[in-house]
Amino acid sequence: MNATALPLPEGSVAVVGGNRRLVQVGPDIRMADGVRYAEFFDPRDASPTALRYRSDELPPIGPGTEEASRAYHSIAILLDDARILVAGGDPVSTDALAEPFYRTYRLLRPPYFDGNPSRPRIDPGLPFEMQYGGQYEFTYSWTGTPPAQETMEASLTGFGSVTHGFDQGGRFVPLALVVVGDPSARRLRVTLPSNPNLAPPGPFMLWLVSKHNPPLGARGVPCERAHKLILRA
Repeated sequence: MNATALPLPEGSVAVVGGNRRLVQVGPDIRMADGVRYAEFFDPRDASPTALRYRSDELPPIGPGTEEASRAYHSIAILLDDARILVAGGDPVSTDALAEPFYRTYRLLRPPYFDGNPSRPRIDPGLPFEMQYGGQYEFTYSWTGTPPAQETMEASLTGFGSVTHGFDQGGRFVPLALVVVGDPSARRLRVTLPSNPNLAPPGPFMLWLVSKHNPPLGARGVPCERAHKLILRA
């Protein structure tokens, strides 16, 4: 309970933090048996196998209690560099806005960072405001040596809006992507969704994802930094 699930740019889902049970301590109900790792799974896999980080990826937070964890009133939000911001938490489940709250954060690196792979980079030129059903061309480069095959996908993710273990802003929308002209020019055309029910008007992050030989536990390697945009009718 009290974990946060969020979609990642390459189509997997991260489940971060939470606690397994509650205990009564005097008048308070406290979080107990905290989950101190993140799990990553592919929702399109009929039998998903979770990849767990070591327990020190989400270490106990204090002060001085083994049960402290990222649970009630914590957040997990996808950043535009594809890391996950994990922060906050409140060990006491009451209506009283009393201390202690956990005023700390940690940056979590999903499996697609393993081995420090070369990442695609969206070159400047895309507009900030984009339209439903619009088609936009852009070029890309690499942060290091390109992979043997440049197989690319694109997606939109929403900006995080987390409270009480639910991310109201979490959203993953795969996009149509085609190569324009000579593949060596690294020019692509992306088509945004035409249905606002799939992506309501507002802010999104546009990702370019390399699909060639991703690290274990990942479906692809996201671009160095997402293109931030406003989607309008």
